[in-house]
Amino acid sequence: TGDAEVLATYGDGKPAATVHRHGKGRAYVVGFFPGMEYASDIMKGGYDLSVDFKDEKRSFVAGPALKAGIKPIVDASKPIIEGVLLKNRKTGKLAAPLMNWAFKGNGLISQDNVAIRIRGMGTAKQVKSCASGQPLKAEVSGEDIVVYLPRLEEGDILLFE
Repeated sequence: TGDAEVLATYGDGKPAATVHRHGKGRAYVVGFFPGMEYASDIMKGGYDLSVDFKDEKRSFVAGPALKAGIKPIVDASKPIIEGVLLKNRKTGKLAAPLMNWAFKGNGLISQDNVAIRIRGMGTAKQVKSCASGQPLKAEVSGEDIVVYLPRLEEGDILLFE
């Protein structure tokens, strides 16, 4: 391992995950397939994505970015929800498509009382849900805006005015 820091070991004590600092960056080496480990609990009949993704396994996939303080622009209160921020080049208007990945077998598990933080967004006069057609409660928190969805089914698109 040289000057690498051991982050995790196998049962025999040998390194399973290491990090080597170089300049302003870091190189992580993991002696297994982190994405496969993260997904292994859902590769079975009767899987439930809302509970079968384990935080401790997620740390091997997202841990280096999270440890470095990197946070997503669109950050949901439930990690099974993914979102991005899009800007219309012609109008400058913003939208945030949201995807709910919580499936149990072929059935969707809707997510209730979801908070969506949009980092660096500032203010918005109104936030509207495309799914419901209704305005949503939103609060400014520093440079961020936090939008509250009472329920998220398979997906939605937040429109900002």
